[in-house]
This record gives sequence, structure tokens and C-alpha cells, in this order.
Amino acid sequence: DGTGARFGPGHCNRRVTLMGRPTTAREALLAELLGDIAVLLDRVDALPPEVHQATQTLSKAADRAAQTVVLVDGQLAALAKQAKVAAMQHVAKETHALFDHIAQEQRALMTEAARAVVAQEVGPPLQRLAGTLAEITRQAHAPWRVWLTHAATAALAVAVTVVLYAAPWL
Repeated sequence: DGTGARFGPGHCNRRVTLMGRPTTAREALLAELLGDIAVLLDRVDALPPEVHQATQTLSKAADRAAQTVVLVDGQLAALAKQAKVAAMQHVAKETHALFDHIAQEQRALMTEAARAVVAQEVGPPLQRLAGTLAEITRQAHAPWRVWLTHAATAALAVAVTVVLYAAPWL
């Protein structure tokens, strides 16, 4: 046709003007190649608005992601604070329980040590004192025995004295 044929599919705005119809296969392939290049150039020309649209969409998505990061960061900080408080309460509770357990064991050990000291150091003198007190108590309940012993001693002394004075005359 020679006035400006369209090559390739789509909405190609570029026209290739030929002087005539292709005569060889090579010319036909070149003409088809030129048509394909024209289609590609039309697509490349259509890309800037699409790229601009994609850039705006990505920018909005990045803004939303930044806002989400701020929200998540705040939530993570709150969760970390709650976890810290819970951990501190748990440590305090366990420490208190451990302190109570240690105090009970210490009281038991101190009681056992006190009993051992009493048994070894205070026990024997206390038993001797108790024996002495028992003897004194027994004597206090039977005072006539003490007087009887004194009376017997006095009678014996009188008898020995009489025998000693009477012996020279006998």
C-alpha cells in the first residue's frame, strides 16, 4: 500500500512508511520486526503513568506499614512492660517463699542445736542439782530423821563421856 501500514497487534501509534510491498523474506521479517518494535515502544510510552500509579501505591503502602510498625512497637513495649512486671512479681513471690522455707529450716536447726547444748552442757549439772534438791526435799519432809541422828549422836557422846569418867574408878 505504501502510505503507512500498521505493523503488529495492539494500538500502535507509530507508522512505518514503505516504498512498496516487501519483496524478499528478509524485508518481510524486517517489516515485522519494525512493527514489533513499534508495539514495544508504545508499551514503553504507556509505562510512566503506570509506574507513577505503582509508585503512589507503594508510597501509600509504605506509609501504612510505618504506621503499623509504630502501633506494633507501642504494643510490644506495653507487652514487654507487662512481662517485666509479671516476672518481677513472680521473682518476689518465689523469693518470699524461699525466705519462709529457709527461716523454718533455720528455726528447726537452732532448736535442735539448743537441745544438744542443753543435753551436753546444762543437762548433767541440772541433773545433779535436781538430785540435790530431791535430797533436800526428802529431808524437809522428814525432819525427825535429822533430829534423830543428832539425838543419837548426843546420847552416844554422853555414854562415851560417862564411860571415860567412870573407867578410872572401876
